[in-house]
Amino acid sequence: KTIGLIQTDPDYKLSKGETMTLITKAENYEGEEEVETTKGVKKYLYSVELDNGALLLGCIDTAAADQTKSFNEARLGVSAALNSASDLVASSVIDSANTVTDKWETFVTLGGSHSRYETGSHVDLNMFNVAAGLSRGVLDNLTLGVFLEGGDGRYNTENKFVDGNVAAKGDVNYFGGGIFVKAEGKKTNLGQLHGEVSFRAGHINSKYNSPNFSSTNTYTSFDMSGAYLGAHAGFGYKWAIGNESDIDSYVKYLWNSQNGTSPVIGDEQFNLDAINSHRLRAGFRYNSKADVNGFNFFGGLAYEYEFSGKATGQAGEYTLIDSDFRGGSGMVEVGLKFQKGNSPWKGELAVQGYTGKRESIGVNLGVWYE
Repeated sequence: KTIGLIQTDPDYKLSKGETMTLITKAENYEGEEEVETTKGVKKYLYSVELDNGALLLGCIDTAAADQTKSFNEARLGVSAALNSASDLVASSVIDSANTVTDKWETFVTLGGSHSRYETGSHVDLNMFNVAAGLSRGVLDNLTLGVFLEGGDGRYNTENKFVDGNVAAKGDVNYFGGGIFVKAEGKKTNLGQLHGEVSFRAGHINSKYNSPNFSSTNTYTSFDMSGAYLGAHAGFGYKWAIGNESDIDSYVKYLWNSQNGTSPVIGDEQFNLDAINSHRLRAGFRYNSKADVNGFNFFGGLAYEYEFSGKATGQAGEYTLIDSDFRGGSGMVEVGLKFQKGNSPWKGELAVQGYTGKRESIGVNLGVWYE
């Protein structure tokens, strides 16, 4: 009964090193010597022992509750949403950007995806992304572009703990803009060198919502919104294969940064640190130039490694259990590009799949007008 009282009574919140007398005369007491219990966002390790006939309760240690790992898991869902935004820009937008001098090109690219990131547990994300802007070729081999970007989606997480599961979910949306530069070298019989860079900035909105944060099914919610930055750089070489195709071998580095936040949850001030994602992707893409009724096929393979993607935080003096999606994933892509003769319109449809740390399927659709 004493142990049950300690586990359920909210008044038992001793600080580390403090003791209190439960029973002044408790001879012949037999029971557990230590008990761990969670109250709100904290966990307490208590000792229960006899001292000169009195039954004493002592607090051995306090820490952030294991369930607070769910906060970091949810924030990884927000980081994954930003990664989907950079993927759209670094693939569909830049790959098909205008390289013709003195002509403006307008474009709209759309992307939709479902992803699951392994984090020890997992984070699921359904995301819709869009980027729209202008590009222009200059100096024969240089392309400059500006764009607006936005996206809307939903994340879900679930973590298993000794005293129950914690599920969290929430909407996530962002809006921002960016610039990019694409350069292509002189064509030779072997092929053509190329490089690219982009920079993005904006604001992302999301909330943490959990109906069962603790063993008492406490509803918990707080804001995870903030500014974001993103950039990428890449280079590659298009190896000529006859007159109708090439193989593009490339390496790309992609970075995203999401601001930290300091919510008050329960009666505790939390400091959730900024999250940085550092990814390196290497692969190749086969581009057909056979022009079958205006259609050209492409397909490729790549390997991507996330070097960071780590969510950390503190609750006062306590460190939260961190979470990350660091690790490698393989990627396959197939698609079609379309442009009929000298039409000012062109389009692209692509499907990408990931396996590994990131399990994902996505579709991109782009339209360009010159």
